[in-house]
Amino acid sequence: MMAKGKSRVWGLTYQLAIHVGFVLLAILVLLLAQQNREMKDLLLPPEQVKTGDYFGCDDLEPENTSLHFDSSQKSVIFVFTTECSFCRENRLAWDLVSTMIISDSISVIGISLDSRQKTEEYIQDSVSYPVYIVADPNSFRERNRIRGVPQTIVRTETGIVEMIWTGPLSDEDISEVIGHTFSDHNPAD
Repeated sequence: MMAKGKSRVWGLTYQLAIHVGFVLLAILVLLLAQQNREMKDLLLPPEQVKTGDYFGCDDLEPENTSLHFDSSQKSVIFVFTTECSFCRENRLAWDLVSTMIISDSISVIGISLDSRQKTEEYIQDSVSYPVYIVADPNSFRERNRIRGVPQTIVRTETGIVEMIWTGPLSDEDISEVIGHTFSDHNPAD
């Protein structure tokens, strides 16, 4: 009889150990799943600026002190760095866009994410649009979620991104930029 009692206690202890083991495994699976999600979030590339986002131009410094940017106008903005090969490739397209948009109600500007000296050297060949430098490029990139250059942005009068193109502009892209710029304006303005 004693053997039956021991085996019963042993059986209950064994079942309890198995249940406790399963509960611990379930807790570990939940913790690992949460940790996995957190790790994936760290590895995801940061979100880039997109249509409908606010694009701030409050901290722009003109490359030439006689320039003034009216941020209350619709704008076509070219964001670049001086050492970016795609930005250099885009200069002709940007010059074409800027010469085709002749309007008092639309601003066409370039924004350099580099130092004043590098920017001055870069635009020595002359560009057909005013170029601005940001006071703090890292802060500007973070605030406006600039993750890559070149970027061509059509910005509304209220600072909202209407359209954005990342990378070199194709002939079709150039037509879209110009068409979108005048979608709410009369080109004869």
